[in-house]
Amino acid sequence: MTGRNRLVAQALTYSGTLPFMLAIAAILVRWNPAGAQHDVALYGAIIVSFLSGIQWGVFLQADEKSPYNLFIISNVFALAAWASLLMGSALASFSIQLACFALILLLDYRLARAGLIPRWFYDLRRNATGVVIVCLNILVLLRI
Repeated sequence: MTGRNRLVAQALTYSGTLPFMLAIAAILVRWNPAGAQHDVALYGAIIVSFLSGIQWGVFLQADEKSPYNLFIISNVFALAAWASLLMGSALASFSIQLACFALILLLDYRLARAGLIPRWFYDLRRNATGVVIVCLNILVLLRI
């Protein structure tokens, strides 16, 4: 990937963390906190599903080299994201999504070590996921 495309990937990835930060701000200033919690839970589920789609892409691109359970585990994450929306509470949704983001990052680490995803992509994912995990932890604390 060219340097210009990496910059675009970075900009898109980091801008994807903004809804998590904006939800915190909305809750702190008491601007529709229930709506902000609901909206960011929906967004988090979409992003977990998106990341699961990346796992499918890795498997399809390098199916001889990638573990077969990558295909299965990506579906588990997508289903967990969907289930997080059925829990009936923002705390449960955020907690499930927090686990999903952390576990997908661990999977990405293993894929990077195996040479199945580029190191720069893992580094970008690690940084963005770190921001999301911090935000989700704050959202959990604000919900308690």
